[in-house]
Amino acid sequence: MPENSKCNPFNVTKASDFTNNEINSFWVDYPATGFEKIVKPTSPMPMIISGGKGSGKTHLMRHYSFPLQKMRFNSPNSIDGIKKDGYVGIYMLCGGINASRFSGKGQSSERWNSVFSYYMDIWLSQLLLKTVLAVYDNNGELKKSENLICSEIAKLFDEIAAVPNSLSDWLGYLSTIQKGIDLDVNNCAVERKLTTKIVVTSPNLTFGIPKVLGKTLPSLKKILFVYLIDEFENLTQEQQKYVNSLIREKKSPATLKIGGRKYGFRTKLTLSAGEEIKKDSEFEQLELDAHFRAKKEYSGFIESLCKKRLIQENFIKESEKRCMGEFFENNSDGRFETKRTAFILEKYKSDERPHLVSLKKNLQKAGLISNKIDEVIGNISVKEYPLVEKFNAFQLYQRWSQGENLRDASEAIMKECCSLLTTAAPHRQDKYSRLFYYWKEDMLAQLYRECDKKSEYFGFDSFVESSHGLPRNLLVILKNIYKWAEFKGEKPFENGVISMDSQRLGVQEAADWFYNDARSINGNGKVVRDSVSRLGELFRSLLFSDKPVEVSCAGFSYDPSNISTEAQKNIDLAEQWSLLVLSPKGRKDRNSKRIDREYVLNKMLSPIWQLPIARRGTVGLNMDEVNSIFDPSHVADFEQLLNTRVGRMTAPFKVEYKNPSLFDF
Repeated sequence: MPENSKCNPFNVTKASDFTNNEINSFWVDYPATGFEKIVKPTSPMPMIISGGKGSGKTHLMRHYSFPLQKMRFNSPNSIDGIKKDGYVGIYMLCGGINASRFSGKGQSSERWNSVFSYYMDIWLSQLLLKTVLAVYDNNGELKKSENLICSEIAKLFDEIAAVPNSLSDWLGYLSTIQKGIDLDVNNCAVERKLTTKIVVTSPNLTFGIPKVLGKTLPSLKKILFVYLIDEFENLTQEQQKYVNSLIREKKSPATLKIGGRKYGFRTKLTLSAGEEIKKDSEFEQLELDAHFRAKKEYSGFIESLCKKRLIQENFIKESEKRCMGEFFENNSDGRFETKRTAFILEKYKSDERPHLVSLKKNLQKAGLISNKIDEVIGNISVKEYPLVEKFNAFQLYQRWSQGENLRDASEAIMKECCSLLTTAAPHRQDKYSRLFYYWKEDMLAQLYRECDKKSEYFGFDSFVESSHGLPRNLLVILKNIYKWAEFKGEKPFENGVISMDSQRLGVQEAADWFYNDARSINGNGKVVRDSVSRLGELFRSLLFSDKPVEVSCAGFSYDPSNISTEAQKNIDLAEQWSLLVLSPKGRKDRNSKRIDREYVLNKMLSPIWQLPIARRGTVGLNMDEVNSIFDPSHVADFEQLLNTRVGRMTAPFKVEYKNPSLFDF
């Protein structure tokens, strides 16, 4: 690598790949409230932190662990820092357990559950003791009370041969027990038996040791011990029951914060006679990506996060006041988007534009004679502004479908269009102007498709919108944009701006990554991805129809009471893997006034089907349509149902004309 070359600042997108120093360096607090009020590290109430892949759970939980706390202490004395924070974080990564070992091999599930509970109690206790030793670091207070602490810990055991004399010895003792369990579990496949002797009842150590420490060490008297258990999805359903039981049986001065992906929370059941843990009474829930989507501060948070990356890699200085949007080329230039449509003026100098050619063919199919067609086309044509002209054609289709006289409709459209064109400043007082701004991006998408040009995805704000509450999505977008810009000889974030083409290619590659990442959905990846593909095809067909009904349609609603079980299962899986995003309030049905369930296609997927990033419209689907999209046994019906729905939006329209004689209908 050349001496002066720089690394892609967005190369690392997973917090699990960061060192503690990097976690601390790349940390960005949440605007306005701060994460402290969101995560509540000093609250004794357990918390489940769920979110889609890449929502930032691991970065967040590691931030509240002791090694990161210590980096933030102003005092070299960790005890002073802990007392100021009011808590100490003990971080545990479930992936390190290799939970699949604790099953099968000729042993009953009851036996495995006991061994696993014991193993986890031992492991958490080691993490706790390591943390305490790091907090005190040869401090005299610990030395004075160490014998008492050791004897009190020994009382938590059902059987112990000799009491260790120090916390370091206790750590060694627990490590020996863990290694013995590992040896037993790993050899069980060969020997077909488990010989592990359980010498302490779970979770006596997990909650008992914090109580001992709080009683014997004055500096820890008011300190909360927070177990930060991450990657919960790596535990089986039976193993999760044990952790759920820890939530229910939580004892002061300890609490738990459980982090995992949405699909990874397999059960709320406990080991207590099959009872479930109850939200808001036994635990709080933080759905991290949903929280981000609901808060306007998310864009500011993401801006700071990205600038922190650029600062760390010496692309910009911390004192610079540049906005992220300044680094990206932006062709948007006002009301009529003349820059973005200039290629149409050049490409169709002498030829009629595709949308007018298509309109003419549709009018011919409807039975209009040539001179009447020319009159209508002439009325809506605006040669210098292709976008306005395209919108006029759309307006004509709408009025045609309502049975209006086409000559009168085209004349009215031109009159309204002239009002828009001659107004110096944007105004949205009249209906035509409001609709133009409302439909502008959809009309651009149609223009690009008709003129064989790739859809444009550009600008930092649109990338933030695309991330849909998952910060990693944005980092992946920027990672790929940087890569393409570098490939094209640009100097991203250094000289000039990143080109539109590099932005488009990077966004497209990120969309493909996000879509293909769903392959491992509980063995149902292909079924779910195929379902989402049909949904995307529906949205694309609606967007590019002659007369789309919903603006930027990328959402759907339905009555969940009458669809197939398989369809609902696949919708749930798509939502758990963030391919679909559930709208919390649902959508009111226009006729029955019932509240239907509503989902939105994740905006990361928009480029795959050339859909706009912004989403406003929601299409209501009936039972047959939902089943044909999400239930493999009904897929054969999809094409016909799709053609039927799109057919209603395709000219020539089968309507009763109010005055057909004027155009020889």
